[in-house]
This record gives sequence, C-alpha cells and structure tokens, in this order.
Amino acid sequence: MGEMFGPYRLDGLLGQGGMGRVYRAFDTDQDRPVALKVLPEALSADPEYRQRFRREAKVASQLTDPHVVPIHRHGEIDGQLFLDMRLVDGDDLAHVLRRDGPLDAEAAVRMVEQVASALDAAHEAGLVHRDVKPANVFLTRRGRFAYLGDFGIARDATSSTLTATGTTLGTLDYMAPERFLGRDVDARADVYALACLLHEALTARKPFAGDELPALMNAHLNLAPPRPSTLRPSMLGPVPAGLDAVVARGMAKDPAQRFPTAGALAGAARAALSGPARAVRPETAAAHGTEPLRLDVPDGVGQVERWLVAPGQPYVAGTAVLVVRMRDGRSRTVADPRPGQLVAPGVGPGTVVRSGDALGSVHRVGYLAPAGLSGPLPRPGRRGLSTPAIIGIGVGALLHLLVLATVELNGILVLTWLSGIVFGTLALHHRFPRAWSGGRRVAMVVVAVPVVTVVVFLALVIAALPTGYSSDTPGNPAAGIAFTVVALVVYGLWAASLWFRPGAG
Repeated sequence: MGEMFGPYRLDGLLGQGGMGRVYRAFDTDQDRPVALKVLPEALSADPEYRQRFRREAKVASQLTDPHVVPIHRHGEIDGQLFLDMRLVDGDDLAHVLRRDGPLDAEAAVRMVEQVASALDAAHEAGLVHRDVKPANVFLTRRGRFAYLGDFGIARDATSSTLTATGTTLGTLDYMAPERFLGRDVDARADVYALACLLHEALTARKPFAGDELPALMNAHLNLAPPRPSTLRPSMLGPVPAGLDAVVARGMAKDPAQRFPTAGALAGAARAALSGPARAVRPETAAAHGTEPLRLDVPDGVGQVERWLVAPGQPYVAGTAVLVVRMRDGRSRTVADPRPGQLVAPGVGPGTVVRSGDALGSVHRVGYLAPAGLSGPLPRPGRRGLSTPAIIGIGVGALLHLLVLATVELNGILVLTWLSGIVFGTLALHHRFPRAWSGGRRVAMVVVAVPVVTVVVFLALVIAALPTGYSSDTPGNPAAGIAFTVVALVVYGLWAASLWFRPGAG
C-alpha cells in the first residue's frame, strides 16, 4: 500500500524536477488512476504564486482540445499545491527518443501538429505554457497520438512576472531569447519551443549543446538555429530541406519574425514534408493523424451497448459511432464532430468504460460521404412503428372496444381494468431502461404489475365518480363513456411506448 496524500494513494514516482514531483497515483474518491503533480513547498508557500496557480489551473482545466492532458482537479492538501491529471498510458517523447532514436519525418510532423493544436487552444484561452519540451509530450503506446501536459507553470499571457521572487521557470534548452532578457513573454515563446521540439524529434538532439546557463543563454541569444537535415543520422533517411527553414523561422531571435501561431508552424512543417500540392492549411493541420475517440461519461462509468458503424468503415461527421449505457440505465450515443475513419476499435459491446477512456482510434482522412449517406445516421434507441404494427394496434383497439360494447358496465369495468394492467405493464416494460442484468428485469416486473394494477384501478374509480356510477345502477351511459376513455388512454400510452421502443443492437 502506497503513501497517502489526501485522497490519493501514491503508487510510484513518474518524474521530478524544479517544478515538483509527478506520481502515479490512485484517486480513492473517484476510483481511478491519475497522474498527480505535487508542487514544491517553496512555490506553495508563495502567496502570489498560489493565487496565480489557482486562477490559471482553473483556466487550464477548462481546455477541451483532445491533445491537452485533462486536469481533473487542482487545489491544496496539507499546504502543498497539486494537480490531478489524466494518467496517459504511454511514454513521454524524451523517453522515446532516448530509447528508439529520432522519429521519422512523418511521425515528427504529425506529433508537432498535435502539440500545436494543444498550444493554440491554450493561447486562445490566454495561457502561455512556458515549458514545451519532450518530457511534457506524452505519446500513447502506438505512438500516433500526442498529449501536451504539465500546464502547472503556465501563466496568464497578460502577466509580466512569474513569481514574486522572480524565479525563472522552465527548461533552459527550449527557452526563447526574450525569456533570458526579462522581456514580456507571449505565445510566440511557445512557438520557439515548439520549433526546438521539432528539431529534437528529427535528430534526438537538443537544439544547442551544453547544460550550463551561460553557454545555453549565449546559444539562444546569438547562435544560428540548428539545421536538422545536417544532424540526422544518414541511415534513418533524409529530412526534407524545407523543415530546416521551418525550424529556423520558428527559432528566430525576434518574436516578430516567428510563425504567428503554433498551428502556422505545424502547417508549414506539413507543407515542407508533403510538398506544395499537398500542403495542409495551418488551421486544419491538427485534424490529421490518428487519435483516440473518447467518451465523457457524466456519471463516471458506463457500459458499451452496441456499435452503430462497423469498425474500420468510414463514417460521417456527427454520426453516432456507438451507444453506451450509463450507470443509471440510460443510453448515450457517442458522436464525432469531424469526418474520418474508425480504424482500430478499442472496446466491444459489454465493455465497462470510465470517463475519459479511449474507445477507439480515429484516422482523419478527409472522408467525403457517398450519395445517400450525406447526413447523420438515425438516432439509436428510437425507431418508428412499421405500417403493419400501426394497423395491428388500431385493429386490436377497435376489436377491444367492440367487445366492451357488448357487455354490461360491470363487465366493461373488469375488462378495462384487466386490459389496462396488460397494456400498462407492456408500456412500462418498453419505456424502462434495459437492465444490465436479468435480476433487474425480475424486480421491475414484480414491482410493475402491482403498481400498474393500482394505478389503473384508481383511474377507473376517479372516472366513475363524476358519472354517479355504482354497481346498483350499472346501466349508466356516462360511466361507459368514461371507462372507454380510460381504455383509449391506456392504448395511447402503449402505442407511444412502442414508438420509442429500444432499437435493435
């Protein structure tokens, strides 16, 4: 059993640095594994930093870009600030580069596109990350989906200082020149770091050699940007010369000479890799590549009920991909807002999923819907009645009314009551969410029959009161009409419940 930090069980140290320690932890409140960052006591004790941390962590936790590591919770425990983040099942880019060497050019550009998507989302929210580096880029096991994490030292773009003590936070190897000079820092400092990241992904080398402040400060301020095409090992294949220009512009000493946004840098990298004919616009560059389709379950847990689109088949933007049954028994469809192709389903029907779980991989291919499939598929869980079913219900109701018309009122009362029990129970059965096990169905029937029996009986009694009906005066036309109306209401409920009955899986 690991050490406890508030509700978190610390199961192991994932990494540490000047900005604190990151643990693999288990949230006993939410019953899920997380990555828990605990900030140093010195920063936690700084009143100005504490105030800024809470403000910016709140903003960062609201970022919805799929390439941002989600922040579940943030706050303070025993005087120490913490961030509770999603635990990414994979390795950080720094570890991958040390273990496997440089990425191929396509993988490097794809990774930069995805990190750029996260940065642009942060910048639009007014945050500057300030510590973009390989150790803060997390790749899933298959390596095709990248997350940008550790927004713990992000700062408001309008803030001129980072801490009350003036501490320089970040990693020297990727710091923009203006940060060494104490000048105002904006989103273009992250663009500089992203260019450094692209260089290192292509070469497995940091932009400049050395690990001491004077040498690195001089390099960032005065040396020409490195050229990844000249540093990449020859056996790994050449780097397109156009990527040298992308790195050079991204690492320009003057922020005004850099790409205006991270997405613009990613778009230029894609164009350099693909050639002018296949250039991807910066605003759409981050939409390419393979990424996991995720489900945000409000109640924390759900069960995959059925796929609506066969795995590996193209689907249309907005089309429901699968249906998940929630803990409360209700169904929820999972839809993707952009076109693509589902290439590797991660789950099947019956699988229990939690909030934020990856449900499959989506490969963005700019898919165009064929004729006849230009809009969303019909919503699952609602299917209309066929023409034979409508005719059958109508004929059945008519025959039932004819039977009622041939008997006395006491007989009408009994038959209406019995038919109300049957039809009411069917209605409840169709409208009640399908259970996760047979035991719930048995409980539903045991409860439904007596409840419907009582409700229909009370409806008949209430209908009879204004008409003055009693067993002593059974020949009461007004009461017959009232009972017939009650029967028609029951038929209507039955028909409506069938109209919205669960669709086939």
